[in-house]
Amino acid sequence: MNDQSNEPAPLKHAKGGLRAQMRARRDALEPHWRASASAAIVAKLLRLKQWGAARCVLAYSSIGSELQMAPLLATALSQGKRLLLPRINQTQHCLDLYRVSDMERDTQAGVWGIREPHASGTQVSPDEVDLVIVPGLAFDPKGNRMGYGGGYYDQLLPRLDSRCWRIALAFDTQVVAEVPHGVNDQRVDLVITEAGEYAIRSPSAAASQR
Repeated sequence: MNDQSNEPAPLKHAKGGLRAQMRARRDALEPHWRASASAAIVAKLLRLKQWGAARCVLAYSSIGSELQMAPLLATALSQGKRLLLPRINQTQHCLDLYRVSDMERDTQAGVWGIREPHASGTQVSPDEVDLVIVPGLAFDPKGNRMGYGGGYYDQLLPRLDSRCWRIALAFDTQVVAEVPHGVNDQRVDLVITEAGEYAIRSPSAAASQR
């Protein structure tokens, strides 16, 4: 498990400082601008061939000043994709994945107020995911990611198929020169912002693995 408890003190301190800085930076974004930028970023994702080819998509419900995910979730469902959302398993300290067909019917406010699937829903194995949208507070051009400190996605991502695309949607202000990271921190393949894209893995490389 990659929570912060076993990290070296200097790394933990560096992450803590950047985490507070990035929360404040994102919270300071004007709401109307944030909505417009969210729409532009989602539109970029929808034009990718990786999105078009994905049959099973793992995403998340946004909260607070995060990039607005609701339109993307609705689009995934309207396009007939299998949409999965994570549910926090506090006993095992991991994320369980559930299929969602209707956001109102199939989800509820869970831990920290984040909407997550009902435990009685249909659970899906991580190796069925073709593309995952990975949340985070900060990213760098090499695909390093800093989350919220729980280690849930660092535990989940290695359980996905190696061909699964790991894509982060973020505001450009969340991209820094280098994210402090340890040996167990998981990277993403592509970071999409309103200002550009940071591609770490090429589509042709992924196709050659299939």
